[in-house]
Amino acid sequence: MVPFICSKNTPENRGATVKTSLIHLSLLLLFTGQLTYAKDCSDINCDCESLASKSWKDLCTTRESELNSHCESGSAETLGNCIVHGPSANRPSLVLATETINAEHVKGIKLINHKLAAMYWSTQQDMRFIDRNVATSELVMAEQRLRLMLFNSETLMNIQRQLASLLEESGLEAQIARSWHNFGEQTQQLAHHLLVSSETLIEQSKPDKEEAKLAYEILSAAGDMYEQVAYAYDQSTHEAQAAEAWKKAATISSRLLAMVEKEGNKESIDYYRYQSATRLHRASATSNAKTKQAKK
Repeated sequence: MVPFICSKNTPENRGATVKTSLIHLSLLLLFTGQLTYAKDCSDINCDCESLASKSWKDLCTTRESELNSHCESGSAETLGNCIVHGPSANRPSLVLATETINAEHVKGIKLINHKLAAMYWSTQQDMRFIDRNVATSELVMAEQRLRLMLFNSETLMNIQRQLASLLEESGLEAQIARSWHNFGEQTQQLAHHLLVSSETLIEQSKPDKEEAKLAYEILSAAGDMYEQVAYAYDQSTHEAQAAEAWKKAATISSRLLAMVEKEGNKESIDYYRYQSATRLHRASATSNAKTKQAKK
């Protein structure tokens, strides 16, 4: 593979590098034909070195490390997939037999995968930008980027719905569940990162008013993302993981409720009481549904 090289580090060339990497990545995210998945923890390989961009390699190796570390405590058969990966990855995100699928559907799935790759990269960059600006106390910049990140995460969710719809039209039921599980895992990483970031701000010895406000907003964003995680796991029929995500979201609502109770804002208090109860109910309902299904 020949890497894309720019002669000068201009904004235009940097944009071209990202665009070329995304186009290249969108093709790697979609595999055709038959492929044997790794069945042993030592065999998991996302083929990260084949990726042209360092940023993609970093995302890929992080995911590969997570798969390997989690594999030891479970079955490689039910483990997740590489999300950003090279052509020789043995746990790719999607595997399609193109000879059995409408050519227009194949084209559409490739396009949507391109969009998913772009938005996944964007949300990762948003998170890194927020971390840097929090570390340097550029709180206004961090707050503005958080809003962009939430917009990007909603866009990512909508694109995932489009992918699931197109896979359903193509008769690829198994791939629908796999795509939702992949989405759930990558969104869970972002949600957890936001949760940790908010806790770091909250636990500072003397957080000022602006830091407390940003911590509140980051924590709220983490709760919203855990809702997306729960929905994604539910769509992939991983009810236990969905229930846990709902519990995380409910716990966050309870923490937000405690924050607004100190301020005495009745409208916000009522809102978070309702949100916390609703999320707990969803966690219970999802868990009960799994129990009933197991008894059948």
